[in-house]
Amino acid sequence: MFIGQGQSGKTSLKRSLIGEEFNPEECSTIGIETDPSYCKVSTEVWKMGEATHERDSSMEPISFERHTAQYIVNSLEKNERRKELKPSPSRYDNVHEKKGGPCSLNNNCVSSGAPKVKAVPEEIASLVTRLLQVVRVDEDKDEIFSTLWDFGGQSVYYSTHPLFLTRGAIYLLVYNLNRDPEEKSISRVKRGLFKSIKDVLSKKSNMDYLNFWMSSVSSLVPNSEKPHETPSTSMQPELLQPPVILVFTHADKPHKGADPEELAREIFGNLKEKSYGKQILDFFVVDNTKSGSKEECEGVIRLRKGVLDTAKKLPQLKEVIPIKWLKFEKAVKETVEHGSKWIYIEDAERIAREVCGISNEEQFLAMLNLLHDQRILIHFDDTRELNKIVILDPQWLIDVFKEVITIPPFKKSKKEHTEQWKKLEKRGILEKRLLEDLWDPLLDTRENFDVDSLINMMEKFGLLCPWPSSDESGSPKHCQQQKKYPR
Repeated sequence: MFIGQGQSGKTSLKRSLIGEEFNPEECSTIGIETDPSYCKVSTEVWKMGEATHERDSSMEPISFERHTAQYIVNSLEKNERRKELKPSPSRYDNVHEKKGGPCSLNNNCVSSGAPKVKAVPEEIASLVTRLLQVVRVDEDKDEIFSTLWDFGGQSVYYSTHPLFLTRGAIYLLVYNLNRDPEEKSISRVKRGLFKSIKDVLSKKSNMDYLNFWMSSVSSLVPNSEKPHETPSTSMQPELLQPPVILVFTHADKPHKGADPEELAREIFGNLKEKSYGKQILDFFVVDNTKSGSKEECEGVIRLRKGVLDTAKKLPQLKEVIPIKWLKFEKAVKETVEHGSKWIYIEDAERIAREVCGISNEEQFLAMLNLLHDQRILIHFDDTRELNKIVILDPQWLIDVFKEVITIPPFKKSKKEHTEQWKKLEKRGILEKRLLEDLWDPLLDTRENFDVDSLINMMEKFGLLCPWPSSDESGSPKHCQQQKKYPR
């Protein structure tokens, strides 16, 4: 996950890591941008998967089909090695092959008294054949794949970030070396109904924003695991999650022509002295202007290795994930491709039971929690309202909240809602009818969609809070008719 101030070079850093050409006119990220495809984390240029449906996604190492086929291949090879180590007559030696040739994955070559084995799907059988033909140079080498999240640096979106920050990620905290750490940060300009509004009230320095981001990430660590003043002999975890790597950009234009390495080291040392210092593993200085060129930045090359080394230490890499759970993830992606951005919890249970063979409630909830921790989907069970829906597409949820966080220019807003937009901009009061109108294009056509579930999710993370109001007669309205938006 790429985090940091606006205009610090997060999107350009992402381009550097995946080998794309530097764009000097790169626009600021609005809200959060998630890449739906996986990238291979390695010391080389990170190779991105394609999000298009035309691609043979079954060959992706993280796919359900690939894992199932690999499991079959490993079992076949294991049985073959056993035969080589201990040759003995087989009790199936007298079983004749079926008409039509030798046994195949989709031929049940068993005696008539044996139970029938369900045929392997053709796409998996084909994959098994292809994998058996691959000569593996290093069988012990595990590949690591990740999705990339680019968090917008504008302060107006900071209130949405806790919803998507997760403990299972590696955070690249990006800082622009062209800025003086102790200087007041550049005043941000936010969009208004009739004109842009400059934020003149903020007194935060650039270093304050680094502290803000580190505090946000540090809040993900349970108190029981946070480092305390203990003797050096005490057992400490190998990696305090979530780990943070500092990345200093604009090495070609450091503040006042200072040595970029020295300036970066000074900031790194300052942050290491804080209570969250143990989460910060290392720092790298990069020049994103070299991205995509023949002369690649050495700092980017070292950063790739640093991320890979950190990823190898993550405890979740040692977790064994049931293949059924991968099948559920595949079913979720297919549901999104068919237009559903969310489903009810009962629908998720049905998919798990009927498509994936997961009938145990405890296993279903464990699977849902894992996918939530990885932000493959979003599901909160804090309240009854939150528990009843499962968000299948996190980017859709980001876009839904983005509609409320930003004020659209007058020419793009509906005239009948002008007064409601003015009330939101000037007083921070958001009326529910405006929310419903805003979200209508983003919601699917199901009439029974409960907008209150989204409102409750926004309340959970402090994006909204109840604001009592009264109509012309002076009688109070329902408190959810209007919401106070924290400015």
